[in-house]
Amino acid sequence: MIENLLARLAGGSSWREEQASSAFNKLSVSDIAYCLSGLRREHKRFLETRYLGKDWNEWLAGWLYLQTPQSKYRQELCQLAVRELLQPRLCPKCKGRTEVTNRAGLKKPCDRCKSGIVPWTKAKRARFVGMKPDAWRNWESRYNQVYKRLETLDIQIRRHVKRKLK
Repeated sequence: MIENLLARLAGGSSWREEQASSAFNKLSVSDIAYCLSGLRREHKRFLETRYLGKDWNEWLAGWLYLQTPQSKYRQELCQLAVRELLQPRLCPKCKGRTEVTNRAGLKKPCDRCKSGIVPWTKAKRARFVGMKPDAWRNWESRYNQVYKRLETLDIQIRRHVKRKLK
């Protein structure tokens, strides 16, 4: 539900009216402004990229770069984290809906992804960064730290909005 609310607050088109509760539908412009007030620039850019389709990827990668310890592939790891979190690959089986319809017309959870998103393979991540797939295992833990730092922005935004709505 928070996904839909954040999309609504950011003005994104992914808001689904059929899933919206009447309380969220009644949010005024001033309510939305209040919910988003106090967010830092990186939070706002994250929201705009994720829900409005604005291209702040390079800015976010640069911000992440400054938060990350010096390393050979630092810039590439930051760009990969931004792309993987903000432009996820939808599951080809369920098309991102997390459920599939069988021949009888019954819906069941997607057995391929469970979340609607297919994570990048280690080989694909290595190619994006510009290294051989065998070398990725040496950099995977560093990448996970970078990704987690970006993921923390999303968590902070959710907490901020929940606090404002109480």
